[in-house]
Amino acid sequence: MVNTKKAKVCILAAGTGSRSKIIDGLHKALLPVGNQSILSHLIGLFPPDTRFVVALGHKSHQIKSYLDSVYSDLDIEYVQIDNYQGKGSGPGHSLMCCEEKLQQPFIFMPVDNYLVEPVPLDFDTNWIGVSEINPKESKMYCLVSGEEELESFHYGTGTKIFNGISGICDYNQFWKSLSRDVLLNGEHQVINGFSDLDCVKILRYKNFFDVGNLKSYRGTLAKFPNDLVLEKTEECLFIDNGKVVKYFSDSAKCKNRILRIQHLDDTIPSITEINENMYCYDYAEGEVLSMINSITDLRAFLDFYKIHFMGPRNNKTELFLRDCKKMYMNKSYQRASFYEDTKIDKIEYINGIRVKPIKEILDQIKWDEIFEKAIPSRFHGDFQPENIIRNEDFILIDWRESFGDSITTGDIYYDLGKLYHGLVINGKLMLDSHYKMRYINKEAELSFLLKSNLVNLLFELKRFCCENNLCWKNVLLVGVLNYINIAPFYANDKNKNYSEFIFLLGKLLLSKHLFYGEDEILI
Repeated sequence: MVNTKKAKVCILAAGTGSRSKIIDGLHKALLPVGNQSILSHLIGLFPPDTRFVVALGHKSHQIKSYLDSVYSDLDIEYVQIDNYQGKGSGPGHSLMCCEEKLQQPFIFMPVDNYLVEPVPLDFDTNWIGVSEINPKESKMYCLVSGEEELESFHYGTGTKIFNGISGICDYNQFWKSLSRDVLLNGEHQVINGFSDLDCVKILRYKNFFDVGNLKSYRGTLAKFPNDLVLEKTEECLFIDNGKVVKYFSDSAKCKNRILRIQHLDDTIPSITEINENMYCYDYAEGEVLSMINSITDLRAFLDFYKIHFMGPRNNKTELFLRDCKKMYMNKSYQRASFYEDTKIDKIEYINGIRVKPIKEILDQIKWDEIFEKAIPSRFHGDFQPENIIRNEDFILIDWRESFGDSITTGDIYYDLGKLYHGLVINGKLMLDSHYKMRYINKEAELSFLLKSNLVNLLFELKRFCCENNLCWKNVLLVGVLNYINIAPFYANDKNKNYSEFIFLLGKLLLSKHLFYGEDEILI
């Protein structure tokens, strides 16, 4: 019996892949399924004392810096693949480049597969993983003949496919066979290595999910949904090995968030930069504000906010007013243009209330009054209830990178408006699709669930504003504008319905506020 501590697992993650379209600039191995990256999930299939060899190519710095930061406790070796695309590349070539580090029994697998069944630590036999699929999809895969043992690989129509994961006991013979210069569609395949092995067991995997192309990846996401945040195309979040990891396609956004640490000091966790597009911090234990029922705790948070964010106020400079104009007026018109003159925007009645096209609504806002009321101060920038964690005190996560062009000064009303926005529209309820929207011709009906504890906090927020001489009407207006501003971020295939819902809700609440004089809590 081979000592599994000396055995290795090789993960092939060198290729480019078509899934990069999902989240701009992120390597396919790090794309999320559930709340984890695909690569992290595969690593988690094995014991913590496993020795890994990871084949790198496309965007190799992303994977290496990610694993070095998040999995610093694991034994991981890296191999840079010289040719990871074009003629002569392929998984077989990537695996051959790892030969020097795999002179012993080993397991290998591509990063294109998402397995939920345990991987057997069987290093005494040669084996391959096999899964059943719909024969209509079989032309995309390498098919397998044999019941208990491998008889042959072939291509065509069938139901039994090689899912890419294998265990190699007779590694010397495997390497010899794999080295043959045999290409399929211009690529070197791993199946060449099995041609001279005497016996290769078949291990059946019932729960195999292909994440190697856009369609199948989407199908996998539907089965393992992210229960933390709605999917965006420019950023994503992972909970991984006791760490929270944030990725941004825009490196400037990531840089500014890191720079802002010094301005938020003890209100946020200590973070570590992974690379120009990522940072991480230790997972903060505690209860998010959206789950708190105690009025005492709710008031404690507002007191916390007052101490840390309403203290010494900054000067109301021309630069600050320019940033207010960018954050409120310019951004609203820019984001609203996404739906301007569309079928959605041409809806005339929402829940029986007459609404105008979005540009006409925005034209009625007294922007100068918003700028005049603005109070320059320290800011967080995204006071969603899910970004506020209660433990011994309060910890704030997922802060905004800037207010306009400033990383030091924002508007108190921006933070409070964000808080109002998140108390009315709870992120977790939206993830669970606790909202309804239907429209026929030019009439729409919207409905959504409210959390009773967050309604209580809404009234506490109103009380807090009144006690501190803050304009509640302005909090409402700034908060409702957020619905218009965030709608385009979710206009992907998966969340298109939510994007349209939140846009129409923004139009409805703005109309009630501006044209019907509703200055109370807009629910």
